[in-house]
Amino acid sequence: MINRILLTGRLTRDPHFEITTTGKRFCRFTVASKRNFRDKKTNKYESDFPSFICFGDVASAVADYLKKGDSVELEGTIQTSIYKNDRGEDVYQTTLVAENVYFGSKPKKQTSAPNDNAADGFVNNASPPQSQTQAYHPTDISVGGEISGVQY
Repeated sequence: MINRILLTGRLTRDPHFEITTTGKRFCRFTVASKRNFRDKKTNKYESDFPSFICFGDVASAVADYLKKGDSVELEGTIQTSIYKNDRGEDVYQTTLVAENVYFGSKPKKQTSAPNDNAADGFVNNASPPQSQTQAYHPTDISVGGEISGVQY
């Protein structure tokens, strides 16, 4: 069996970075991702807004380099946990854990100048050169979320 998520989209808000009392770094963010089909009534594409979490060096990189509107490609897993709520009932929580985060292009700027994006290194919203693309590949993640290694 395979537990793998592959998703592309844009951040809906700036990532939220935290450090636990034990020193573990984590970052939460939400991605808007367009579906492959259109709504029959409006003829517009529908979107989903899944929330992700990442840990360790990947969390630090996401918090340092990404902001609302930035494009990302994510690889990760789905993890489900169970906890008891105030009434003693079991509550199932599903978490999408981003293990690999690939940084994409910046959002289009609303301007009349044809190459206004050139200052950012992205001309006409084309994909950035490979030297400007950041990719983080954690080699190990345990349930609960500590990443032990990152290859650049």
